[in-house]
Amino acid sequence: LCNSTRGSAFFRGAFNESFEASATDLETLLPVACHPHVEDAIDFFYGKDISFSLESALALCKIGDVLQSEALVQSSLVALRQLEYPAEHGRIIELALTLGLTSQA
Repeated sequence: LCNSTRGSAFFRGAFNESFEASATDLETLLPVACHPHVEDAIDFFYGKDISFSLESALALCKIGDVLQSEALVQSSLVALRQLEYPAEHGRIIELALTLGLTSQA
């Protein structure tokens, strides 16, 4: 969950006794649209292969950003590039804005 190449720096810190965070409640930290995809993110951190759809790739990218997992962010972006269709550009932008994703993600 926190020590693999797919791990999360957020969880690595949360399991550290000296970690002081203002919040560790994922329901508070993550946008509501991400909540259905948290289980997939956890599976990813544990090394399981996960499937990406347009919605899940965007949500998982946001989860990766919030939970500080560059591997999840990059895997989500690769999946988005593979899933992207010109007719979906407006939908992709709308979902990305809803999740608060920026061009740096």
